[in-house]
Amino acid sequence: TISREAGSNGTALGRLVAEKLGFHLWDQEIVQRVAEQSGASEALFAAVDERARGAIHDLLAGILMGDAGTETEYLASLLRVIHAIGQHGSAVIVGRGAQFVLDPATVLRVRVVGPIESRTRELAATRDISEREARGEVERIDRERLGFIRHHFHRNAADPSAYDLVLNADAIPPARAVDVVVAAYEAKFPPR
Repeated sequence: TISREAGSNGTALGRLVAEKLGFHLWDQEIVQRVAEQSGASEALFAAVDERARGAIHDLLAGILMGDAGTETEYLASLLRVIHAIGQHGSAVIVGRGAQFVLDPATVLRVRVVGPIESRTRELAATRDISEREARGEVERIDRERLGFIRHHFHRNAADPSAYDLVLNADAIPPARAVDVVVAAYEAKFPPR
Protein backbone atom coordinates (compact mmCIF):
# COMPACT_ATOMS: atom_id res chain seq x y z
CA THR A 1 0.00 0.00 0.00
CA ILE A 2 1.20 3.52 -0.71
CA SER A 3 -0.09 6.43 1.32
CA ARG A 4 1.02 9.82 0.06
CA GLU A 5 0.99 13.50 0.74
CA ALA A 6 -0.28 15.67 -2.12
CA GLY A 7 2.44 16.48 -4.63
CA SER A 8 4.85 13.85 -3.28
CA ASN A 9 4.68 11.68 -6.42
CA GLY A 10 3.37 8.71 -4.44
CA THR A 11 1.27 7.54 -7.38
CA ALA A 12 4.29 7.72 -9.70
CA LEU A 13 6.27 5.66 -7.19
CA GLY A 14 3.41 3.16 -6.98
CA ARG A 15 3.38 2.83 -10.77
CA LEU A 16 7.14 2.19 -10.87
CA VAL A 17 6.97 -0.36 -8.05
CA ALA A 18 4.09 -2.18 -9.76
CA GLU A 19 6.03 -2.29 -13.03
CA LYS A 20 9.20 -3.57 -11.37
CA LEU A 21 7.40 -6.29 -9.40
CA GLY A 22 5.01 -7.20 -12.22
CA PHE A 23 2.03 -6.22 -10.04
CA HIS A 24 -1.19 -4.40 -10.93
CA LEU A 25 -1.49 -0.76 -9.86
CA TRP A 26 -4.76 0.19 -8.16
CA ASP A 27 -5.42 3.92 -7.85
CA GLN A 28 -8.35 5.52 -9.69
CA GLU A 29 -9.31 2.00 -10.82
CA ILE A 30 -10.55 1.42 -7.27
CA VAL A 31 -13.20 4.13 -7.68
CA GLN A 32 -14.27 2.55 -10.98
CA ARG A 33 -14.56 -0.87 -9.35
CA VAL A 34 -16.50 0.52 -6.36
CA ALA A 35 -18.94 2.23 -8.76
CA GLU A 36 -19.37 -1.00 -10.75
CA GLN A 37 -20.12 -2.98 -7.59
CA SER A 38 -22.66 -0.53 -6.26
CA GLY A 39 -24.34 0.46 -9.51
CA ALA A 40 -23.74 4.15 -8.80
CA SER A 41 -21.97 6.52 -11.16
CA GLU A 42 -18.20 6.78 -10.98
CA ALA A 43 -18.50 10.58 -10.81
CA LEU A 44 -20.62 10.29 -7.67
CA PHE A 45 -18.04 8.17 -5.87
CA ALA A 46 -15.16 10.29 -7.18
CA ALA A 47 -16.79 13.17 -5.28
CA VAL A 48 -16.36 11.34 -1.95
CA ASP A 49 -13.12 9.50 -2.77
CA GLU A 50 -10.59 10.11 0.03
CA ARG A 51 -12.83 12.80 1.55
CA ALA A 52 -14.95 12.77 4.69
CA ARG A 53 -18.24 14.46 3.81
CA GLY A 54 -19.94 14.40 7.17
CA ALA A 55 -23.19 13.00 8.43
CA ILE A 56 -25.55 15.78 7.25
CA HIS A 57 -24.23 15.72 3.70
CA ASP A 58 -24.37 11.91 3.74
CA LEU A 59 -27.98 11.94 4.97
CA LEU A 60 -29.03 14.38 2.23
CA ALA A 61 -27.23 12.33 -0.44
CA GLY A 62 -28.96 9.20 0.84
CA ILE A 63 -32.36 10.87 0.65
CA LEU A 64 -31.75 12.29 -2.82
CA MET A 65 -29.84 9.39 -4.40
CA GLY A 66 -30.66 6.33 -2.33
CA ASP A 67 -28.14 4.18 -0.52
CA ALA A 68 -25.76 4.06 -3.47
CA GLY A 69 -25.17 7.80 -3.07
CA THR A 70 -24.08 7.69 0.52
CA GLU A 71 -20.58 7.89 1.87
CA THR A 72 -21.44 4.82 3.94
CA GLU A 73 -22.17 2.79 0.81
CA TYR A 74 -18.98 4.07 -0.79
CA LEU A 75 -16.97 2.95 2.24
CA ALA A 76 -18.63 -0.48 2.36
CA SER A 77 -17.92 -1.03 -1.34
CA LEU A 78 -14.40 0.35 -0.97
CA LEU A 79 -13.65 -2.12 1.84
CA ARG A 80 -14.96 -5.02 -0.25
CA VAL A 81 -12.80 -4.00 -3.22
CA ILE A 82 -9.65 -3.51 -1.12
CA HIS A 83 -10.14 -6.88 0.58
CA ALA A 84 -10.64 -8.57 -2.82
CA ILE A 85 -7.46 -6.94 -4.16
CA GLY A 86 -5.61 -8.01 -1.01
CA GLN A 87 -6.82 -11.60 -1.35
CA HIS A 88 -5.72 -11.72 -4.97
CA GLY A 89 -2.33 -10.19 -4.14
CA SER A 90 0.31 -9.00 -6.60
CA ALA A 91 -0.98 -5.45 -6.33
CA VAL A 92 0.09 -1.95 -5.37
CA ILE A 93 -2.78 0.02 -3.84
CA VAL A 94 -2.43 3.80 -3.74
CA GLY A 95 -4.35 5.61 -0.99
CA ARG A 96 -7.92 4.99 0.13
CA GLY A 97 -6.82 3.85 3.60
CA ALA A 98 -5.71 0.42 2.38
CA GLN A 99 -2.87 0.45 4.90
CA PHE A 100 -5.53 0.36 7.66
CA VAL A 101 -7.83 -2.13 5.91
CA LEU A 102 -5.45 -4.98 5.12
CA ASP A 103 -3.59 -7.07 7.69
CA PRO A 104 -0.17 -5.41 8.24
CA ALA A 105 1.46 -8.86 8.19
CA THR A 106 0.34 -9.34 4.58
CA VAL A 107 1.35 -6.00 3.04
CA LEU A 108 4.23 -3.56 2.87
CA ARG A 109 2.87 -0.22 4.06
CA VAL A 110 4.70 2.77 2.51
CA ARG A 111 4.16 6.48 3.19
CA VAL A 112 5.56 9.11 0.79
CA VAL A 113 6.08 12.58 2.25
CA GLY A 114 8.01 15.74 1.47
CA PRO A 115 8.43 19.39 2.40
CA ILE A 116 5.37 21.43 1.48
CA GLU A 117 7.48 23.77 -0.69
CA SER A 118 8.65 20.90 -2.90
CA ARG A 119 5.20 19.36 -3.08
CA THR A 120 3.74 22.75 -3.99
CA ARG A 121 6.24 23.21 -6.84
CA GLU A 122 5.50 19.68 -8.09
CA LEU A 123 1.73 20.24 -8.12
CA ALA A 124 2.11 23.68 -9.75
CA ALA A 125 4.18 22.13 -12.55
CA THR A 126 1.91 19.09 -12.94
CA ARG A 127 -1.32 21.10 -13.09
CA ASP A 128 0.17 24.20 -14.75
CA ILE A 129 -1.10 26.52 -12.02
CA SER A 130 0.54 29.21 -9.91
CA GLU A 131 2.48 28.21 -6.82
CA ARG A 132 -0.03 30.10 -4.70
CA GLU A 133 -2.92 28.05 -6.14
CA ALA A 134 -0.86 24.87 -5.83
CA ARG A 135 -0.09 25.55 -2.16
CA GLY A 136 -3.81 25.88 -1.46
CA GLU A 137 -4.50 22.63 -3.36
CA VAL A 138 -1.75 20.74 -1.52
CA GLU A 139 -3.11 21.89 1.84
CA ARG A 140 -6.70 21.07 0.85
CA ILE A 141 -5.89 17.61 -0.50
CA ASP A 142 -3.76 16.75 2.53
CA ARG A 143 -6.53 17.92 4.86
CA GLU A 144 -9.17 15.87 2.97
CA ARG A 145 -7.06 12.72 2.91
CA LEU A 146 -6.17 12.97 6.59
CA GLY A 147 -9.83 13.68 7.40
CA PHE A 148 -10.97 10.66 5.36
CA ILE A 149 -8.66 8.34 7.32
CA ARG A 150 -9.51 9.90 10.68
CA HIS A 151 -13.25 9.80 9.98
CA HIS A 152 -13.46 6.26 8.62
CA PHE A 153 -10.58 4.42 10.26
CA HIS A 154 -10.04 6.47 13.43
CA ARG A 155 -6.33 6.61 12.66
CA ASN A 156 -3.78 9.28 11.80
CA ALA A 157 -2.44 8.69 8.28
CA ALA A 158 0.57 10.88 9.09
CA ASP A 159 1.67 8.66 12.01
CA PRO A 160 4.97 7.10 10.88
CA SER A 161 4.47 4.08 13.15
CA ALA A 162 1.58 2.99 10.89
CA TYR A 163 4.06 2.22 8.09
CA ASP A 164 6.88 -0.17 7.35
CA LEU A 165 8.69 2.48 5.33
CA VAL A 166 8.42 6.28 5.15
CA LEU A 167 10.14 7.99 2.22
CA ASN A 168 10.91 11.67 1.75
CA ALA A 169 10.30 12.26 -1.96
CA ASP A 170 12.48 15.37 -1.82
CA ALA A 171 15.48 13.28 -0.75
CA ILE A 172 14.73 10.15 -2.79
CA PRO A 173 12.66 10.78 -5.94
CA PRO A 174 10.45 7.98 -7.35
CA ALA A 175 12.96 6.84 -9.98
CA ARG A 176 15.42 5.94 -7.18
CA ALA A 177 12.90 5.20 -4.43
CA VAL A 178 11.47 2.29 -6.42
CA ASP A 179 14.57 0.22 -5.59
CA VAL A 180 14.22 1.07 -1.89
CA VAL A 181 10.57 -0.02 -1.85
CA VAL A 182 11.25 -3.21 -3.80
CA ALA A 183 14.14 -4.05 -1.44
CA ALA A 184 11.88 -3.46 1.58
CA TYR A 185 9.18 -5.64 0.00
CA GLU A 186 11.65 -8.45 -0.65
CA ALA A 187 13.04 -8.12 2.91
CA LYS A 188 9.56 -8.38 4.41
CA PHE A 189 8.41 -11.13 2.02
CA PRO A 190 11.49 -13.16 1.03
CA PRO A 191 11.03 -15.53 -1.91
CA ARG A 192 10.23 -19.07 -0.83
